[in-house]
Amino acid sequence: LREKLHSISKVELPELPEPPVIDGLPDCELPLYPATPSGWTSDAAPPDVAVSYAVAWRPDGLYFYVRVTDPTPIVASISEPAANGDAIELFVDSDGAFPSAPHYDEPGARRFVIAAPQDSVTPSSRGEVWSDTARIGTTWSSSRFRAYPLSFGYVVEAFVTAADLGLPALNLAAATAAEWDLAVDVSFSDPATAGPAGHRLGRYFAHASASSPEADARAFCRATLDGP
Repeated sequence: LREKLHSISKVELPELPEPPVIDGLPDCELPLYPATPSGWTSDAAPPDVAVSYAVAWRPDGLYFYVRVTDPTPIVASISEPAANGDAIELFVDSDGAFPSAPHYDEPGARRFVIAAPQDSVTPSSRGEVWSDTARIGTTWSSSRFRAYPLSFGYVVEAFVTAADLGLPALNLAAATAAEWDLAVDVSFSDPATAGPAGHRLGRYFAHASASSPEADARAFCRATLDGP
């Protein structure tokens, strides 16, 4: 399996042979792809933050692992949206069809915002659920995501299921497609600095397009689900 995973491109998602374990380590030694600063939203230059990620699937959900190299992550205050500081955003759609585009399917498509850890030692499970630009859950109730602090920054690991998308079931299968995307929220380097989006200096995406996946479901990346 490891040899096959290393031959798969980022637009072909490998299937995990076992249910994922959320422990801060990439399942099945998945290869990590670099996320270049595409669609950077600030006029200021992107800071020296490096991000790599892996995405995989099982019949009941999509698995994400994101590694962030950032020596000074700064999270949003609890009274602000989690995206107003260092955070990872995951975009997931259940079927790749958007009859109400640019709006998200309701239910079926969601944006999940996972804040960086609060400190350098304590894992965090601060997450929010959004549909389009509307926050529909100030707390992501799932137990299958977490942010882990590490010496170089932090990692986020998550498994998105049907319940997270507001659906009764999710039945992904090989040779079909999934829609997803990934955004990286990057803070100012100084915790005393704030702007219109709180501590967030800017945001970039794993796959940039003419529109943002935050506001247009058609901007999600389409990937083929690779078989065993």
